[in-house]
Amino acid sequence: MGSRRERLKRRMLQVYSKAGFPGGSLPDDDTVCLPLHVWLLNGENIAHRLIPNRKVFIMQQLHVNEKATLSLQAVDIYGNLVDVSFENVLWANSNEAAAVSTVSEDGQTLTLDPAPNGVGMETTVDVTLSINGTPFSAQDQYTLVAGPVSGVSIVTNFNPKEPPPPPSA
Repeated sequence: MGSRRERLKRRMLQVYSKAGFPGGSLPDDDTVCLPLHVWLLNGENIAHRLIPNRKVFIMQQLHVNEKATLSLQAVDIYGNLVDVSFENVLWANSNEAAAVSTVSEDGQTLTLDPAPNGVGMETTVDVTLSINGTPFSAQDQYTLVAGPVSGVSIVTNFNPKEPPPPPSA
């Protein structure tokens, strides 16, 4: 049956696949082995957990006066950053006319800059990557919406008056 530690190591290897563990095995020494979580960060306040061997689907709105920055980050179960190599990172934007995308040099960040006249348009960002052969992927669909209210304007429409009645005979 094995010791409790050996059973735990076997279970962790089953549950978390090979993600984050070189060669698909856990170390035999007493180093700490924690499962690895991969997050897709959207700005500073939103994060989506990517699941090994599955595609995560996300839908949200993007104001035309804002940029969206999507970043990949690997952390342990306590939220500590883990230094791993993201392999085969591929970003794709379905509608560059709605929002222009720029990928960073290291490939871990994509920036979306929506078109000022893009209200009502949609674009979908796909990202795929792997860690030690374990695939992760996500699809983030954006609907472009107007920015916040910045002022109020008065609109004046001039319409012709009712025509005068025809002259009576």
